Amino acid sequence: MIALTIDDVRPFMAALLTGDVFDHFLMREGSVTTFCTYTIDGLYQRSFDEDSLDGETAGESSPAADYVPWSRLRPLVFSLIKGRRTPLALRFVFQLTPGDTAAFLTKASLSGEIGSVLGLCLNVRYDNNRVTLTTGTAQRHFPPNRLVDQAWDDAIRRFCKARGIPAEDML
Repeated sequence: MIALTIDDVRPFMAALLTGDVFDHFLMREGSVTTFCTYTIDGLYQRSFDEDSLDGETAGESSPAADYVPWSRLRPLVFSLIKGRRTPLALRFVFQLTPGDTAAFLTKASLSGEIGSVLGLCLNVRYDNNRVTLTTGTAQRHFPPNRLVDQAWDDAIRRFCKARGIPAEDML
């Protein structure tokens, strides 16, 4: 697990809330604090899409996983905070999709770990005009080594660098 600080908050928040940089992640949970705190449980409620009244076809934008893609929640979250005032705090727990997790582990030469990794997570926290990213892994059993953790940490560093997000390891 690593913690990274984001040097330039404005472009990061623009990428998070209006760009597609994080759209391939699922959102496990989140909260937005403005004049009150909104809490979001990212657990996908399939019956809502099946019984949708807004004309969407069930399954058309339905995620394959248990959690809702950030791309689907991003407009809602943005609508909660747009305006003249900056939110007091944001907290999101993102998780890589199961398919992307398997592809990541295979590319990292860790395909033997596919059955034991339950999730590769990225926590985003905005508080006091500061953004912190924290990595995390969820594994079925206590791992004998930290290979998955280290590979995920390195991948998030590369992810930030490739997208022009200046991030530094916290001491």
